[in-house]
Amino acid sequence: MTTTENEADYSGKQLHILEAAERLFASHGFTGSSVRDIAQEAGVNVAMIGYYFGSKEKLLFAVFKHRVDASRMMLEHLLADKNMEPLEKIDALVESIVERMLKHRDFHRVLLNAQLTTGNEELSRIIADIKLKNLELFRQIITQGQRKKAFAKDVDTTMLVLTLTGTIYQVATGSAYLHGAFPQKDLSEQAYDDLVKKKLKKHLKRTLKAALIYEGH
Repeated sequence: MTTTENEADYSGKQLHILEAAERLFASHGFTGSSVRDIAQEAGVNVAMIGYYFGSKEKLLFAVFKHRVDASRMMLEHLLADKNMEPLEKIDALVESIVERMLKHRDFHRVLLNAQLTTGNEELSRIIADIKLKNLELFRQIITQGQRKKAFAKDVDTTMLVLTLTGTIYQVATGSAYLHGAFPQKDLSEQAYDDLVKKKLKKHLKRTLKAALIYEGH
């Protein structure tokens, strides 16, 4: 990871705990992972987790915030950049989100499982609130392009974000399906992942640009 992924907000020990929690939440689910399990995975005592994060629910929120804040920072940077053209910002956005979501596959399993299984309305509200803030930044980037007459006026930003993140999520979690859809037996696993990533980026850039430029009726 890099400092652009919000590491400056946490000490090395806290990051170690967050990453251990993320692995367990991804493999065993939120309800199937105890604070004791997380402490053992991280090689720390239970009291340290309580001191840093307070509770398992707050630890889950910290995992979520740690990852999602990186996306917010990227969106804020693109929004503030006055030198990039609107379509260049879309390319940069796709590149960044694909790289981040495929790098942190465990996190996205955690996020989905947490929203389905925790039953914690406050946590669900907090997660939704952060996602909505990122959606608003994305909407502002689209609005910039519309003001420059680079994008159509009737863009459905919410559906566009769902198309973007949903497609990446399917790639991130659909290993067996992808190997059947894109059989490449002569490639190493890394080379295969690189091939799929290249296809994904190309497809999403074309899809988003088509939706942004096409004026519906």
